[in-house]
Amino acid sequence: MNRTAKLSQSSFELAKWVAIAAMAVDHYGKIVAPDWYLPTHMIGRAAFPLFAWIIASRLAMRPELIAGYIRWLLPWAIVTQPAFYVAGREWFEPNILFELLAGVLVVYTIHRFGRSALSVAVTVVLAGVGWFFDYGPVGVLSIPLLFTMVRTGSKQTLAWLALIAVSVNLPAADSQDWWVVCAALSAPAIAALSLALQQGKLPRLPKLFFYAFYPLHLLFLTFLSRI
Repeated sequence: MNRTAKLSQSSFELAKWVAIAAMAVDHYGKIVAPDWYLPTHMIGRAAFPLFAWIIASRLAMRPELIAGYIRWLLPWAIVTQPAFYVAGREWFEPNILFELLAGVLVVYTIHRFGRSALSVAVTVVLAGVGWFFDYGPVGVLSIPLLFTMVRTGSKQTLAWLALIAVSVNLPAADSQDWWVVCAALSAPAIAALSLALQQGKLPRLPKLFFYAFYPLHLLFLTFLSRI
């Protein structure tokens, strides 16, 4: 049973604003102010889980958007890669848009072909490719998992988001930095608040804002670091 009727575009505005701000703060610490790395890194831990939840929820509401996400994520991921390199990453390290794209491709396969051998094969391959991404296979699988949860109206969606938030941040945490991983638990809290305030007055971000903001803010922060 599809229970996504309670969701609307306004359900995600607060989460989108917070995720973009958290990402920018995280990158500010990594690129411009390494002395502030730990607190800014902690703030940034909520960004990816929120992006995954927003995309998964929107696709659950409107599966016809899957093709649109693929059409936009792929070119912007390619466009962003030079900015990612200039900001200090290796040329062969894929930026986060590639990981989001892989997750959407899994959703497309499952939605198009159901629980077929092809869907299983594509999921396994893309999860394997996930080892090359910042958030690993769990990052790739987070979007299809949350898509399924939202699509079926599961009451455990935010609980799974909490588990995903912790899991995708484990590889980035040192053994004594569990407080950094725990900071990721702010993601489901922000998602819940965003749902509760869906009738709020937050300005709606333009459709392509995030795609353009991602490479541009990397270039801007790199410029700041060099002056």
